[in-house]
Amino acid sequence: VITHNSSIISNKDLFEKIDQSTINEKEKRETRDSKASYLTEDKRKPFNKGLYKPLPSAMMKNINFKIDIDSVKVNDGVVVYEELNDKTNKSGLVKISQLDAIVNNFKNHNLKETDSLRLYLTGNFMDSAKIRFRLSESFTDSLHAFTYGLRFRPFNFKILNPILEPLFSVRIISGSLDTLRVNAIGREHTSYGKMNMYYKDLKIQYLNNGNDSLKNLKSRLINFVANDLLLKRNNKNGLGIVYAERDKERGFANYWLKIGLSGVLSSSRVKKNKKVENKYKKQLKKMKVPDITEVDL
Repeated sequence: VITHNSSIISNKDLFEKIDQSTINEKEKRETRDSKASYLTEDKRKPFNKGLYKPLPSAMMKNINFKIDIDSVKVNDGVVVYEELNDKTNKSGLVKISQLDAIVNNFKNHNLKETDSLRLYLTGNFMDSAKIRFRLSESFTDSLHAFTYGLRFRPFNFKILNPILEPLFSVRIISGSLDTLRVNAIGREHTSYGKMNMYYKDLKIQYLNNGNDSLKNLKSRLINFVANDLLLKRNNKNGLGIVYAERDKERGFANYWLKIGLSGVLSSSRVKKNKKVENKYKKQLKKMKVPDITEVDL
């Protein structure tokens, strides 16, 4: 049994603790120097298909020994994710610094109906934008239901270019975010919620395989359609429907990202709210599961 009441440790330290067979410490508080966590993925390599990746609460229950940690805290951490794109052969970089996080109910036994794995974090996205993220996932619900909340403080959209240019062949020319708020409820298969995103003066440029020097008729046409027909240049209404389907062969972080991205696409008019809503209702019928409770912002 691993029992621990309160601890401030890095991700690496946490797994070192889990590797130990027995820890019984009560009311002990540990402080460790924060360490940067680097995650990398090379999209040029073949994807390992057929491998099911569970949600966090299911992962906890799959640990083959008892664990009961009241809270795990990270202070002033740094997380860097780098992805090498298979089309552009360039690397995109996502960074969250000044990361403060707490995970409560890190356990896998003596579970009650009201027990949930809870995560709350704040940080600095791309060294520019303050973010807050919260998640609470049921241990006992058969569909691993969770609540999801995300907040962004105002920032200039250009800070996204180190991500968008190499990974999506898109460059932000101008634009600034005023508010972004997401509330959603997720399950094993799907998630549903709402987003408010207010911004102004958004303009993008399509890059041909990540290269702005390869301009042709296709790239000019895409730029025209995106800026003049699809995207809202100024978003004063901001309401978007959040709907995402989980790819069970990818990790839970991929699912969390898809939830946020789905709201961005509907709020900015790339996807119509009505079509997103219809897709969600069709999926409910297909999976034969109850409707997700109405979500308020």
